[in-house]
Amino acid sequence: MIAENRFLFFPVCRFSMLVFMKVFLVDTSMPAVSKLERALAFSGFSCEKHIFSGKFPDFGASSDNGETKRVLLLGHGLDVRVMLAFVRHCHEVVPAMPVVAVVRAGECDAIQSLLDAGIKDYLCMPVRLHELVTRVSLVVRQVYPSEYAAGVS
Repeated sequence: MIAENRFLFFPVCRFSMLVFMKVFLVDTSMPAVSKLERALAFSGFSCEKHIFSGKFPDFGASSDNGETKRVLLLGHGLDVRVMLAFVRHCHEVVPAMPVVAVVRAGECDAIQSLLDAGIKDYLCMPVRLHELVTRVSLVVRQVYPSEYAAGVS
Protein backbone atom coordinates (compact mmCIF):
# COMPACT_ATOMS: atom_id res chain seq x y z
CA MET A 1 0.00 0.00 0.00
CA ILE A 2 1.32 3.43 -0.92
CA ALA A 3 1.06 5.99 1.85
CA GLU A 4 0.53 9.75 1.75
CA ASN A 5 4.05 10.29 0.40
CA ARG A 6 3.16 8.81 -2.98
CA PHE A 7 3.29 12.28 -4.53
CA LEU A 8 7.07 12.06 -4.32
CA PHE A 9 7.11 9.58 -7.19
CA PHE A 10 5.31 11.29 -10.05
CA PRO A 11 6.90 13.43 -12.74
CA VAL A 12 6.05 17.11 -12.54
CA CYS A 13 7.19 20.41 -13.97
CA ARG A 14 9.60 22.23 -11.70
CA PHE A 15 9.47 26.00 -11.67
CA SER A 16 12.85 27.68 -11.50
CA MET A 17 11.42 31.19 -11.09
CA LEU A 18 9.68 30.72 -7.74
CA VAL A 19 9.90 34.43 -7.00
CA PHE A 20 7.36 35.11 -9.73
CA MET A 21 4.81 32.38 -8.85
CA LYS A 22 2.90 31.97 -5.60
CA VAL A 23 0.03 29.67 -4.69
CA PHE A 24 -2.20 30.92 -1.88
CA LEU A 25 -3.75 27.96 -0.07
CA VAL A 26 -6.86 28.64 2.01
CA ASP A 27 -8.79 26.14 4.12
CA THR A 28 -10.22 25.79 7.61
CA SER A 29 -7.51 23.61 9.15
CA MET A 30 -3.72 23.47 9.09
CA PRO A 31 -3.51 19.71 8.30
CA ALA A 32 -5.70 20.15 5.20
CA VAL A 33 -3.66 23.12 3.96
CA SER A 34 -0.34 21.44 4.76
CA LYS A 35 -1.17 18.32 2.75
CA LEU A 36 -1.89 20.41 -0.35
CA GLU A 37 1.15 22.60 0.28
CA ARG A 38 3.58 19.67 0.50
CA ALA A 39 2.71 18.40 -2.98
CA LEU A 40 2.84 21.85 -4.57
CA ALA A 41 6.05 22.90 -2.80
CA PHE A 42 7.76 19.65 -3.78
CA SER A 43 6.88 20.44 -7.38
CA GLY A 44 8.52 23.84 -7.18
CA PHE A 45 5.63 26.16 -6.36
CA SER A 46 6.08 28.81 -3.73
CA CYS A 47 3.12 28.45 -1.35
CA GLU A 48 1.56 30.61 1.31
CA LYS A 49 -0.83 28.90 3.74
CA HIS A 50 -3.87 30.63 5.26
CA ILE A 51 -6.39 29.31 7.75
CA PHE A 52 -9.73 31.01 7.15
CA SER A 53 -11.21 32.45 10.32
CA GLY A 54 -13.76 34.85 8.89
CA LYS A 55 -11.30 37.38 7.43
CA PHE A 56 -9.90 37.42 3.91
CA PRO A 57 -6.10 37.15 3.78
CA ASP A 58 -4.05 39.91 2.18
CA PHE A 59 -2.84 38.63 -1.17
CA GLY A 60 -0.12 41.29 -1.29
CA ALA A 61 -1.03 42.69 -4.68
CA SER A 62 0.07 46.21 -3.88
CA SER A 63 3.41 45.27 -2.32
CA ASP A 64 5.11 44.07 -5.53
CA ASN A 65 3.41 46.10 -8.27
CA GLY A 66 1.75 42.94 -9.59
CA GLU A 67 5.01 41.26 -10.58
CA THR A 68 4.36 38.12 -8.55
CA LYS A 69 1.95 35.83 -10.38
CA ARG A 70 -0.61 34.23 -8.11
CA VAL A 71 -3.01 31.32 -7.95
CA LEU A 72 -5.62 30.94 -5.22
CA LEU A 73 -6.45 27.38 -4.14
CA LEU A 74 -9.57 27.03 -1.99
CA GLY A 75 -9.73 23.88 0.15
CA HIS A 76 -12.75 21.62 0.58
CA GLY A 77 -13.24 22.61 4.22
CA LEU A 78 -14.61 25.98 3.17
CA ASP A 79 -18.35 26.39 2.77
CA VAL A 80 -19.48 27.06 -0.80
CA ARG A 81 -20.78 30.52 0.20
CA VAL A 82 -17.35 31.34 1.62
CA MET A 83 -15.70 30.09 -1.57
CA LEU A 84 -17.96 32.33 -3.65
CA ALA A 85 -17.09 35.29 -1.42
CA PHE A 86 -13.38 34.48 -1.87
CA VAL A 87 -13.76 34.41 -5.64
CA ARG A 88 -15.49 37.80 -5.63
CA HIS A 89 -12.92 39.28 -3.24
CA CYS A 90 -10.07 37.83 -5.28
CA HIS A 91 -11.39 39.38 -8.49
CA GLU A 92 -11.65 42.78 -6.76
CA VAL A 93 -8.15 42.70 -5.25
CA VAL A 94 -6.19 40.93 -8.00
CA PRO A 95 -8.45 40.65 -11.07
CA ALA A 96 -6.14 38.40 -13.06
CA MET A 97 -5.52 35.86 -10.25
CA PRO A 98 -6.97 32.47 -11.19
CA VAL A 99 -8.86 30.46 -8.59
CA VAL A 100 -8.92 26.68 -8.23
CA ALA A 101 -11.40 25.08 -5.81
CA VAL A 102 -11.46 21.69 -4.13
CA VAL A 103 -15.06 20.51 -3.71
CA ARG A 104 -16.84 17.42 -2.50
CA ALA A 105 -17.83 15.04 -5.27
CA GLY A 106 -21.48 15.30 -6.23
CA GLU A 107 -21.90 18.98 -5.38
CA CYS A 108 -23.05 19.85 -8.89
CA ASP A 109 -24.83 23.06 -7.88
CA ALA A 110 -21.79 24.27 -5.95
CA ILE A 111 -19.47 23.50 -8.85
CA GLN A 112 -21.71 25.34 -11.30
CA SER A 113 -21.99 28.36 -8.98
CA LEU A 114 -18.22 28.51 -8.59
CA LEU A 115 -17.65 28.21 -12.34
CA ASP A 116 -20.22 30.96 -12.94
CA ALA A 117 -18.39 33.13 -10.38
CA GLY A 118 -15.15 32.77 -12.31
CA ILE A 119 -13.01 29.93 -10.97
CA LYS A 120 -10.62 28.51 -13.57
CA ASP A 121 -10.73 24.88 -12.45
CA TYR A 122 -11.84 22.56 -9.67
CA LEU A 123 -10.92 19.19 -8.21
CA CYS A 124 -13.27 16.77 -6.48
CA MET A 125 -12.51 15.03 -3.22
CA PRO A 126 -10.63 12.86 -2.61
CA VAL A 127 -7.78 14.86 -4.11
CA ARG A 128 -5.04 12.88 -5.80
CA LEU A 129 -1.93 14.94 -5.15
CA HIS A 130 -0.42 14.34 -8.60
CA GLU A 131 -3.68 15.59 -10.14
CA LEU A 132 -3.56 18.68 -7.92
CA VAL A 133 -0.09 19.59 -9.19
CA THR A 134 -1.06 18.87 -12.79
CA ARG A 135 -4.23 20.99 -12.62
CA VAL A 136 -2.51 23.94 -10.92
CA SER A 137 0.28 23.73 -13.52
CA LEU A 138 -2.32 23.72 -16.28
CA VAL A 139 -4.04 26.82 -14.87
CA VAL A 140 -0.67 28.57 -14.60
CA ARG A 141 0.14 27.65 -18.20
CA GLN A 142 -3.22 29.00 -19.41
CA VAL A 143 -3.27 32.24 -17.41
CA TYR A 144 0.46 33.09 -17.44
CA PRO A 145 1.80 31.51 -20.66
CA SER A 146 4.96 33.60 -21.03
CA GLU A 147 5.95 33.19 -17.35
CA TYR A 148 5.23 29.48 -17.56
CA ALA A 149 7.43 29.05 -20.65
CA ALA A 150 10.25 31.04 -19.04
CA GLY A 151 10.02 29.35 -15.66
CA VAL A 152 9.71 25.66 -16.47
CA SER A 153 12.95 23.76 -16.48
